[in-house]
Amino acid sequence: MNRKKHGLRRRSRDKLTQARNKKGKVNLKSRLQSFEMGDMVQLLPDPQVQKGMFHLRFYGKKGTIAARQGSAYKVTIMDHNKQKSFFVNPAHLKKMSEA
Repeated sequence: MNRKKHGLRRRSRDKLTQARNKKGKVNLKSRLQSFEMGDMVQLLPDPQVQKGMFHLRFYGKKGTIAARQGSAYKVTIMDHNKQKSFFVNPAHLKKMSEA
């Protein structure tokens, strides 16, 4: 009997693969970046950091920084017509331009 696997990282090979020029040394700048409340960010996971990673169904979504808790940030997003919030490590966030 062959059961289907439904893990958190199912079908995530392309989402969690880094480009060749990004592999290698750890990028400390992205891990130590800081945000202000109200900043717009994009959720892009860094596969080298498993801690503080969001569920991959939210890959590429845009959100707003609501608060800081420890070294992580509380990000709120709109998922269809529902507001959702979760804590994300700064390595998985990319600041969006204000334009």
